[in-house]
Amino acid sequence: MYNYNRSSRSNCWSGQWTVFDEPYRDALVEEANTKLRGERSSFEVLSVLAWLRDANEGLKGSKELSIVSSIETTLWSVARMGVVISDPGRVREYLVIYSDMTGMLLPMGEALMAHFRGEAQISLEVFQDPDADDEFLMFTIRMASYPENILDQIDSIVSSFEEPLSVRDGWVLITTDFSPPR
Repeated sequence: MYNYNRSSRSNCWSGQWTVFDEPYRDALVEEANTKLRGERSSFEVLSVLAWLRDANEGLKGSKELSIVSSIETTLWSVARMGVVISDPGRVREYLVIYSDMTGMLLPMGEALMAHFRGEAQISLEVFQDPDADDEFLMFTIRMASYPENILDQIDSIVSSFEEPLSVRDGWVLITTDFSPPR
């Protein structure tokens, strides 16, 4: 499904990650079209259009989608909406390995930002499970004061993403550490 052509430069992004699997590429484009059909703010529509523009650059001629371009556009859009990306390099590395997770970050970030409406700091990072040889993406919600039903609120948001997450290779956890914003 993936091919990596590394140049002789030392920069880890000097190579080209591409998707050769046409059904997967088509699913990414359909995901963008679904976002455009929904009621979105002009910023959200522009973010999707920027993502599609970059995707189309990868599709020209050889009909390949540049994974790196998609990751960068997604991370830029997530950060612009106000999500703090704790270690962008690690998040990028994770998304290169689990590129099917890239399409989940924007809708999940949007849902979190809309639900908490500036009352919480939302951060995104790669979590390394100390008890297992496993790592995954994690959105962490931090608030100055927590409502009693914060876990129910998080469960409500998570439940809307269970189905699309179930068919992905990677994973995203939405949680809180009950800490104040940093």
